Amino acid sequence: MHKNLISKDITQRFAIGTTKLGMPYGAINPQQVEDDIAERIFIKSSALGFDSFDTAPSYGNAEQLIGKYLVPELRKVCVTKLVKIEENQINDQTLHLVEDHFQESLQNMQTHTCYGLLVHDVQDLFKPGADFLVDWMQELKAKGRVNKIGVSVYTPEEAQILYEKFEFDLIQLPCNIFDQRFIQSGTLKLLADKGVEIHARSLFLKGLILKPQVTANLPQALLLHNAAFHQEIHKQKILAYDACISFAKKQSLVDRWVIGVSSEQQLEQLVHANTDIALNFDEWVFKDVATLDPRSW
Repeated sequence: MHKNLISKDITQRFAIGTTKLGMPYGAINPQQVEDDIAERIFIKSSALGFDSFDTAPSYGNAEQLIGKYLVPELRKVCVTKLVKIEENQINDQTLHLVEDHFQESLQNMQTHTCYGLLVHDVQDLFKPGADFLVDWMQELKAKGRVNKIGVSVYTPEEAQILYEKFEFDLIQLPCNIFDQRFIQSGTLKLLADKGVEIHARSLFLKGLILKPQVTANLPQALLLHNAAFHQEIHKQKILAYDACISFAKKQSLVDRWVIGVSSEQQLEQLVHANTDIALNFDEWVFKDVATLDPRSW
């Protein structure tokens, strides 16, 4: 299908995540995508009109694949992240190491600039000297090396505290049918009102929401909640994938949804998803906040 026949609401509101292109990832099917398939995904996504890609130096060789297979004009619209800072305090020596890694990211992606640069490990912004890190990122922005700077967070509390300390342009946060903390707490609206660009991840909760039966070693309460959700959508003849994409499209405060794809067929599935469904998403919020964090799985 020609890209001008594809809904721009899909191509402009969804970003292609590259985690599985560069490394094994996922709670359900963690197998890494082979390089030749990754090449076809990049070619297909650009042909369909997708204009945003999310990556990080910690995603295996994802940045190198971007530099190898993504057309030059799209390399500049990638969002990447900083490496985790191992030291307990941020100083000049720390910043030199971070800068070296950032330059390596740009070299891997074969570009001189990128759209977004995020602090990947949110705890780095709670360390002594975090002001120096933010100042350095601001300098990169002033020099035109990045367009927007920000942070990747896990909780609404982190987002609110950090925005009060550092005014950032871009934030990445988890959100899905089961995890609506940022919506219900009003944090999404707070950030949107301040002009922060919001990128949401974990739409499929590492693939869990797409599977009616899961044998992975996950919290039992979450598995039961997922099973009940699938029983309901099965009765209504709704596909789990379509439910997730429909949920995403309804969240007008989210600028981009970062979703991983493992094949060209999944790109087609995204652009042809049926989002005209009637489902009360509020009923499917999972209450156990601690369990929702995939880092605890």
